[in-house]
Amino acid sequence: MGIRRYKTKSGKIKYRAEIMVKAVRASKVFDDQLDAAVWYDAKEKELTTGEVPEDTVGHGDMLFRDASDRFIIEARRKISAGQIKNYEQAQMQLVRSFGEKAKLSTIKPQDVSAHILKRMNEDGVGPSIVRKECSLIRLVYTKAKEWGIRIQSPELEIVRPRQRMKSREEKLDRVLKPEELQAIFREAKNRQSNLYHFLLFLLFTGMRPSEAAHLYWQRLPVKEEKEAIKKIQPVGYVDLQRGGFSKVGTKTESRFVPAHPIVVDLLQKISRTEGKMLVFLDDRFIGRDRAYRYYRRSMQTTLHKAILEDGNPLRGDIDFYSFRHTVRSRMANCGIPTEIAETIIGHQDKSFKFTYIHLEDSDLIREMAKLHYSGLENIL
Repeated sequence: MGIRRYKTKSGKIKYRAEIMVKAVRASKVFDDQLDAAVWYDAKEKELTTGEVPEDTVGHGDMLFRDASDRFIIEARRKISAGQIKNYEQAQMQLVRSFGEKAKLSTIKPQDVSAHILKRMNEDGVGPSIVRKECSLIRLVYTKAKEWGIRIQSPELEIVRPRQRMKSREEKLDRVLKPEELQAIFREAKNRQSNLYHFLLFLLFTGMRPSEAAHLYWQRLPVKEEKEAIKKIQPVGYVDLQRGGFSKVGTKTESRFVPAHPIVVDLLQKISRTEGKMLVFLDDRFIGRDRAYRYYRRSMQTTLHKAILEDGNPLRGDIDFYSFRHTVRSRMANCGIPTEIAETIIGHQDKSFKFTYIHLEDSDLIREMAKLHYSGLENIL
């Protein structure tokens, strides 16, 4: 029993959903796998509990839980596994607040307000989490209109809690000082993993940790590349003939990242086994969401054991993204123009001032070579 894919005599792809519960068997053929999955779940519920699920479209209404389930099923085709997990966590909290039997038509703005107050006051979560949960409400109601359920989202009448802007001092805390970098790299060399090489790469490229972890030695075949892009997976690769790394990007459009001379030397030192595809990680991490988490334990141990020159331990708020903040700040100190630094880092600025700026690879490579860190000569 389950969903079976088959081809008809005319060559069309069909999906047959079959289920048997308590000696009762039901089956139905669909043109789309998603429709088959939705029918299968509804029929299983009907045969198991004896409750006939409501017509999700015919009656112009739907249980919020069922609607959010269907939204998440459809979203799996287009977004990353990490985002799907965020949707599932938000759904769990919303269903807990609204109730299992809450319909789209019965959820009112005051219910959303009560959910926000409960989450922030009783559960102690921050504005960013609550904003994600409110976004799911709006997305579900917007998607429901495509299913024939035209009910206005109650979230539209709610003012979302604002994210507190970090102060200048808090932003500066993300930037690593020379003595902190020295302590981290000294300790990283003692780890069996190639954490030292990974951190050094981040420090001289400014890549996101996910972009560096998924970096390939060479470009993927066209078919595999299209499939990876469809699943919103990184496809960046080493392209030293061009002078850096091509098609780098996860959260933004793909970009070219110039290779710093230190990075070029680093790539020559890293031993590559024949047939290996990923630069830093084993190929078993290909396609995994946030594969850089492989380094998490090694990184935590390094930060815990690293000692500054004065004998004090490191502060506790350092993470992989501290390197990205450090790179961008150091670029400004080294005199790298803002438009070039933003292009290398991968920030998308839609303002008019960058509309007619077109940068050549040679411009990026030349400016990237200016990046340097004082006090790190003994450990690089």
